[in-house]
Amino acid sequence: MKTLMLGWEFPPHISGGLGTACAGLVQGLSKADVDVTFVVPRAHGDEDQRFAHVLGCNDVEVSLGPPPPQAAADSKSAVGTSKEDPPSAV
Repeated sequence: MKTLMLGWEFPPHISGGLGTACAGLVQGLSKADVDVTFVVPRAHGDEDQRFAHVLGCNDVEVSLGPPPPQAAADSKSAVGTSKEDPPSAV
């Protein structure tokens, strides 16, 4: 199983108790064979990555272009997304 966690801090960069708590949660999940990606606002590169992949928002490129063709096709096939196929009332 894969899990995405968002947090403000991660060891060794701790300004309060949240980073310590998150590190404990990540360790427990890792022992249960969960693949954890932990996202912080800014990664410094020296975070403890024994139990999680630590990713900083500062390292992510965001594209504001159109969605890939496959994503656009998938969204059209969702129930209730077209005028021809309105969601049914229950």
